[in-house]
Amino acid sequence: MEDRGREKARARAQKFVSLLHRGVITEPEMVRGIIDGLEPDHIDEFVSFYPDFVRDAVRRFVESAPKSDSEWGKFRIFYIGPESAKALALAKIEFRRNTEALREFFGLVS
Repeated sequence: MEDRGREKARARAQKFVSLLHRGVITEPEMVRGIIDGLEPDHIDEFVSFYPDFVRDAVRRFVESAPKSDSEWGKFRIFYIGPESAKALALAKIEFRRNTEALREFFGLVS
């Protein structure tokens, strides 16, 4: 990860942990925010910015996340952005890709 990308990821990590500790967001909101900002090619570096309790929370989500196309079809995400079916579909695809990359990272692929 380039230095700029590394610093951006570190700042994002610190932001989410701070928001959680201050009670501004819940653990599930934190986890989803983390997954949204993930760069699958740099998971090991990105995940290393988080304390153990955050990595554990992300892992618990990934363990319980949908696995099949049918399950993902029923999964809902919170999305802020352009109001279009295409933008929402792309956000959902990216969230699934990031979740599956984390599943592989954590060794949860069967």
